[in-house]
Amino acid sequence: MSTVLTMTTLQSRSDYELQTLIRKAQYDLACSATGSAERRDALATIENINRVMAHRRMQPRPPGF
Repeated sequence: MSTVLTMTTLQSRSDYELQTLIRKAQYDLACSATGSAERRDALATIENINRVMAHRRMQPRPPGF
């Protein structure tokens, strides 16, 4: 992954898409060299995905769920 996915971009993604993206970013992290731009981008993307997922968990659910 050569770019950082921002929180704004990630907020429009489904939970399933976020799970897929975090697995991809984790793979990219594992394949990257220490100190590389790819590693930095993967870490930033993982952090942003985790923030979006945590924000969703904190949202109240509508009645009936």
